[in-house]
Formats: sequence, structure tokens, C-alpha cells
Amino acid sequence: MNRELYSPDLEQRYQATISQDCIALGINWPMACWGAGNAFLALLGPSMGAADPDRAAEVGGTNRPRRYPMQMGRTVMDFEGLGRRKARWQRLCVDILGADRYVSAMTALLNLDWRNSSSEMAIPKADLSSGLTNYIWPLLQQLRPRIICVLSNRTWDTIYPEIEQCGAVALKLPFSLRDSHAIEPSRQPVVFHLPACEFQTLLVKPHRHPSRALSYEQISLIGRACQQFLQVA
Repeated sequence: MNRELYSPDLEQRYQATISQDCIALGINWPMACWGAGNAFLALLGPSMGAADPDRAAEVGGTNRPRRYPMQMGRTVMDFEGLGRRKARWQRLCVDILGADRYVSAMTALLNLDWRNSSSEMAIPKADLSSGLTNYIWPLLQQLRPRIICVLSNRTWDTIYPEIEQCGAVALKLPFSLRDSHAIEPSRQPVVFHLPACEFQTLLVKPHRHPSRALSYEQISLIGRACQQFLQVA
């Protein structure tokens, strides 16, 4: 397969992707994961949130099913199911990637667990850990993202021991991530190398979850940090 599909350069990866729109990879995503099969940006969460009123809730835990075909293409990711929250999720991805055109082709959402729950704390720690080991960590090595945006503290704390073993170092920024209300992310960004990957990847966490009170000012700060990383890495 074309190496440019996994290029560390965003525009090169994007152009390689849309030139062969749409590529089926012959496997299905694990439940609670979807988007681009060569995502430049991987959003990493704990679970899928509350179930739709007309659908049975997924239970999570072991034996995660596989549902949707993994593909690469121009429009493999959207946030339509998020309703009013869509604007913040879209804006976060646009600011991280630098342009709206990249979002639908270069983004994936991966969850450590596949249950439907509106409470992150209801997810057992063992399920988050096994989800990382059995599904998400192998997926990240397959996708080879340049940026992993972690959406919660528990998600960060679950994946960070693995990242720490990959030569993680703090990202040096010429500006502060503290917003005008003196709020800053609870975890500071680091760079590392995914196994067998020749380029660096950024691990970053926004000030808040994008489905909650993440402000556009905070989104802009995270976007600046990601753009700074891409310019110097």
C-alpha cells in the first residue's frame, strides 16, 4: 500500500487518501471505534456515552464485537450523531488539524470501552485497561496518527504508562496553555514514538471534554499547541 497514506506530513497523507477514495481495508472496526483507517488525528475516549432512547445499551467489557468496515477516504468521519455538541467537536478537530477539509478524511474516534454510559466513573478500571491492551493500542499502531487527543483524565492515566515506555518527553511550547480564566489542561502534552514508527506522535489533552464546557478559547490553545508540534517535529 502507498506509504504516503501514513505520511507524517498531513497534506501528503490527505492527498494520498483522497486520490484513492474510498479504500476498504478488509476488516471491521471494534465496537466504539470509527473514522479514518489512516487517521492523522485520533480522538481517544473512555466510552460511547449514553445510548440513544430507541436503542439497547451496549454493555462493554470483554468480547468486544466488530461492526463497521474500516476504510480510508474523503468522508469517513462525521459527528452528526452528537447533535448540538457537534460544533465543539468539529471546531476542536479543525483547530488541531489546521483546516476544515482534513476533518472528515483524517480523524478517528477510539474508545477504551464500548459500553453506553453517561458516567465515565461507572466504567471499571479493568475494562479500560483491557480495552487499551486488546484493541486500542494495536489500533494506534495500525493507524499511525501524528496526534492523539485524549478526552479525559482516566483515559490519559490508562494510556500514559504505555506512552512512557515509548520515550515520552514534554512538548516545549513558546506560550502557555492557560486560558484567560487561569484554567489549563490537567495533563501536559508529550511527544513519543509509537512502536516501529519513524516519526514522533503528540499526546495532548484539552482543558475539558468537548461534549462539556470546552470553550473556543481553550480549543484555540490546544490547536496552537498541535500546530506548533507539526511545524517543528
